[in-house]
Amino acid sequence: MLVPLYGKVTYNNRHSALQLGTKFGQHGKSARQAGWVTRGLTKTNLSRQMNIRIKYSRHANNRICAALVGVSLEIGYKQFHVYIARKLKPGTCEYRTTLNHENTHVRFYQTGLKNYVARLERKLRRTADRLTPIVATSPARAQRHFLSQLDQALASTLAQMNRDMDRNNSKIDTIANYKREQAYCPSR
Repeated sequence: MLVPLYGKVTYNNRHSALQLGTKFGQHGKSARQAGWVTRGLTKTNLSRQMNIRIKYSRHANNRICAALVGVSLEIGYKQFHVYIARKLKPGTCEYRTTLNHENTHVRFYQTGLKNYVARLERKLRRTADRLTPIVATSPARAQRHFLSQLDQALASTLAQMNRDMDRNNSKIDTIANYKREQAYCPSR
């Protein structure tokens, strides 16, 4: 069973553009020297929690025979932190365009996950169904074995999902798009 997490969104307007660009963002000294000003930022982390059920029986020589009998995966985004530079006052055009931009990033992550849920669930189920019982020295070793096999099976799909999300997010994080968004507010 797979449970997607689409995340709670919180908004913060208490940091300066400089703080957003250096403390929270990835825009360092060279970006600031090039005139890059961070007006908004969205931070999140993909989290996943896999739980498995194993049935096992004890054998001679302190060994066990272990079989995977159930798996569940909780995957997604627990929290989205959207930061907007404090000089952009709520209600202003600049604030709204920045907020819309950051909310677009949130939607990209949520939609990206939604687009991959069926694939991830299929991969998880197929892999779990193919895992045969093993002989191990302890239930903990058997658990590590099954978790490792399931993680490896999901790795390429998760990597593709992350590449797709990065590509989508980078489409709106361009100088041309920033200029277009800023043109909505004539006072900028």
